[in-house]
Amino acid sequence: MTPMNINIPFSTRPISRRLLRSFFLSLLLLLVGPAPARSQSTHVFVDPSQTWIGYMNWSPVATDAAGYGGAGGSSWATADLDALFAGGVATLTPNTSISRDVSTTNTYWWSADGGGANEMDALFYVQNDTLAGDTVTFTGYCWANTLTAAYTSTVFIKDLSPGYNSATATNLLLVSGQPFSITLATTPGDHIQYGFETVGPNASLASVAGLGSAIVSSNPPPSLPFMTTPPANTTAILGSNAVLSGVVSGSSLTYSWWNNGVRLTNGPGVSGAATSTLVLSNVLDSTEGTYTLVASNVRGAVTNSAFLTVVNPAALAVDPNAPWIGYMNVYDLSMNYEFGGAWGVSDLTAGFADSSLALGPNTNVYNPTNSYWVNPDGSGADIMDASFYQQLDSLSGLTLTFSGYCLTNTLANGYTSTVFIKAFTSSYLATTPFDHIEWGFETIGPDANPSTVASLGQVLISVYPPALSATRAAGVSSLSFPTLTGHSYVIQYTDDLASGTWQTLKAINGTGTPAVVTDTTASTARFYRLSVQDVPIVF
Repeated sequence: MTPMNINIPFSTRPISRRLLRSFFLSLLLLLVGPAPARSQSTHVFVDPSQTWIGYMNWSPVATDAAGYGGAGGSSWATADLDALFAGGVATLTPNTSISRDVSTTNTYWWSADGGGANEMDALFYVQNDTLAGDTVTFTGYCWANTLTAAYTSTVFIKDLSPGYNSATATNLLLVSGQPFSITLATTPGDHIQYGFETVGPNASLASVAGLGSAIVSSNPPPSLPFMTTPPANTTAILGSNAVLSGVVSGSSLTYSWWNNGVRLTNGPGVSGAATSTLVLSNVLDSTEGTYTLVASNVRGAVTNSAFLTVVNPAALAVDPNAPWIGYMNVYDLSMNYEFGGAWGVSDLTAGFADSSLALGPNTNVYNPTNSYWVNPDGSGADIMDASFYQQLDSLSGLTLTFSGYCLTNTLANGYTSTVFIKAFTSSYLATTPFDHIEWGFETIGPDANPSTVASLGQVLISVYPPALSATRAAGVSSLSFPTLTGHSYVIQYTDDLASGTWQTLKAINGTGTPAVVTDTTASTARFYRLSVQDVPIVF
């Protein structure tokens, strides 16, 4: 080191020993230089155990709030920012604190149309000044970001000067289902913050649910739910219990069950409404309907539906929503049995149209190039015994009544159609005790040529027409009639039969219990009629 000459100003006053020591220490620091700044890499993450702070900047000008040039700022509590942890997951939503704290009639905060009049810059962050001088990396995962276009949410690290007068920062938009990682080299002695920033108009409590949210965590997001086993169509006996269940893959799932579009809650007759298995106890005719399982997490939702059919052993009905089965036995022309098979319903000439079940000669095996099925003259070479039925083995041992109404039967040329109840043992041999219970319809005749089948006739079947009864008192007509689940009923009226014009009084869905409809009229004569049709399954 090159020697340095140091001139000390002359003074008649002696220099104290303490002053000389201080002077030489200063000189030593001048020669050696300041101590090197600490430099290390530090990793921080979305840690709910840290102290998270809420702070708000706002401005009437959208570009001011994010740039700290706004009208004001305040250290708001985290609860005021609608940014809170639950189970290690933070949910960030558009700010509603002004909606809670300031009247919505205040024109500073609210526009005439009810929208926010200020841009809110909501910060949800950790401040740790011991990180000053470190190279800080902040990592985590954005599970979902469903914020609407008016709002943005970012992850940030900020380095603020000792007096909070200036700042350097790094930030990154939160993207659904993506990890984030940002790094900033900080300065010793500064204030270091890391966290999240959500910017957009101040929101009202009434609208915030539709504005979306950003969900962040230190862990990867859960997988999308997937219905591995959907709930199955189920049949239950009146007064028994019914169980509907689904199996869903995915993590952090929540469940809900819906009946015909209405969300179910646990209560009399209902349990498991918020689980994957729904139990309906002591089912009624009105319990019949479509049940939908919804499984969801922050990534999305999956739904699937099943239909519950409720059967009354004393009144088995022609229910179009029930699970009907198709089965075919094949005989030769001498009625020697050949074989049978579980044919699909679509393969049989049997199906519902509106409220009526149509049964016709079977055409699904007709093949003019195959002599097994068709004779040289084009006639059928086999007798087809087509069964269209329901099966519920739990009815075994009960006395059953199956009723309906044959609207018309125009079958011709050797075709017959019958209604039946059948019981079989477990081996399907017609002996006792009976284990398998079936009820439905059986249409027998030669396999038919599709081009001529229209001339062979058909059978039309419906529910038994309900009896409409009426009473009148004090100008009010009371109309009553029995109903069946799975069907809708329409009452119409006219004051002039000759006109042929009918007006609808009321339409209702059957519940399995009698219905009463009232009509107040001053007419001296009024005529009523009742029609019934099936209620479509809604999935």
